[in-house]
Amino acid sequence: MTSDDRNRCQSVKKLVRRGGDPARDEDVDEVRCDLRAGHSGLCEDGHGMTWRAAETSRAAESAARYVLGFVFDSSCRNVLMIYKNKPDWQKDKLNGLGGKIREGEAPDYAMYREFVEETGGCEVTPRFEPFGRLRGTGFEVWLFHARLRTEIPPGLQGVDAGEGDCQIVLLSDFPNWPVVPNARYLVPMARNHMLGLDRAKFLDVQETDLPDWAAERST
Repeated sequence: MTSDDRNRCQSVKKLVRRGGDPARDEDVDEVRCDLRAGHSGLCEDGHGMTWRAAETSRAAESAARYVLGFVFDSSCRNVLMIYKNKPDWQKDKLNGLGGKIREGEAPDYAMYREFVEETGGCEVTPRFEPFGRLRGTGFEVWLFHARLRTEIPPGLQGVDAGEGDCQIVLLSDFPNWPVVPNARYLVPMARNHMLGLDRAKFLDVQETDLPDWAAERST
């Protein structure tokens, strides 16, 4: 672990304890997401890239809001996930790291907070980059990926994440694991975006019913 990684980890844990925001705190610039211009919902405000207040609050009135992140090793052959024990619909299935966004909390900070909480304060703090948004009836999920400079720390295997255990998953074995339905396509989507294999800078995914014309043909 490099000294930069150690300092970044300590800064994030300090901010989580005091309720600060790494996207806005001048003392911890190094822990801000390295967000790029042109992503949906992002703007430049003098402190780097942050989420527009209007974008982060627009859906809050009508939908539960979450973050979900996938952490890959330097080779992109392994991904850190959670083998869930609750809620019931996710029990005994893999999902990414993440959780509910708190009131007034920016999605990028929520992602850092959830990572620290679910990994037990892991000493390696990834740089999470937003790659998309998943929407459906009553929910909205901001999606992130991160690529470590090294392997995923082996000590994370089996760490109690609160609603399950941390699991280091070999991507070649991923199809054989029980997985929450949308994570089945979100993991390869995250990896492809991270490696620059997608032309889109940001992906907006909506889970919905079949359009009328398709529903008519399916009957």
